[in-house]
Amino acid sequence: MKDQYLMSISDKDQQLIHLQNLIRELRSSSFQTQPLSMQYQRQASPETSASLDGSQNLVYETELLRTQLNDSLKEIHQKELRIQQLNSKFSQLLEEKNNLSIQLCGTSQSLRENQQHYHDLFNHCAVLEKQVQALQVGPLKIDVAPGAPQEKNGVCRKSDPEEPREPQQSFSEAQQQLCNTKREVNELRKLLEEERYQRVTAENALSEAEEQIRRLEHSEWDSARTPIIGSCGSQEQSVIMDITSNSCQRTRSGAGWKRVLRSLCHSRTRVPLLAAIYFLMIHVLLILCFSGHL
Repeated sequence: MKDQYLMSISDKDQQLIHLQNLIRELRSSSFQTQPLSMQYQRQASPETSASLDGSQNLVYETELLRTQLNDSLKEIHQKELRIQQLNSKFSQLLEEKNNLSIQLCGTSQSLRENQQHYHDLFNHCAVLEKQVQALQVGPLKIDVAPGAPQEKNGVCRKSDPEEPREPQQSFSEAQQQLCNTKREVNELRKLLEEERYQRVTAENALSEAEEQIRRLEHSEWDSARTPIIGSCGSQEQSVIMDITSNSCQRTRSGAGWKRVLRSLCHSRTRVPLLAAIYFLMIHVLLILCFSGHL
């Protein structure tokens, strides 16, 4: 369209130049002879008036074409600006997607490492519990020797009065290590829950970013901007992420007994709950053993 306008304007300019040359030739020939010029002017006056009218029409048409060309150029410029804005928005969405992918990979890696550390601590806690049980049974076997004479038993007790202190000291150390390990396990459990939540949030935000990119690609460069809204899988918990602020906000509804029971029966929370009950029973048994109620 632009090339056609330019070609038509150039043709009109050439015609206008040709008419101006004709007018100049007519004017120059009129000054040669006075009588002939009068007669020639009488004869050529209709032709010159017609040529002047035609030149005015050509000038008007060229001006009209120029205005149309300027309008079309303005429209093209506006479309180019809109395309640039859409390209910048598309690149921003791609950058956001890449950042979310990197964040998701880091969260997954840290989650795997923490799970491995959690299993190691759980195994270490089991080993310490076995040591505690062995130390509880050990002093009983040392104190009572069936079939042995009473004198030798009394001599052994008098000769080695510091032997019971060593198992008690090792037992207290093992119990202290067990307490420290349990504390680390609890802290690590909380950290795992937080990282699981962050991972779910990042996955939802990434899926919503990909969905918005697909919408932008299939909507013929729609300039409307919509926020990224990611759901956490249920009506009780939702995550809202803004592209510009990169801020996450979590909302929960009122807690009820049904939701608490559902969370306790969930497979992710069942194992930590059983482990906590097991540790609590061991502590109760240890306290009862030391207090002499068992």
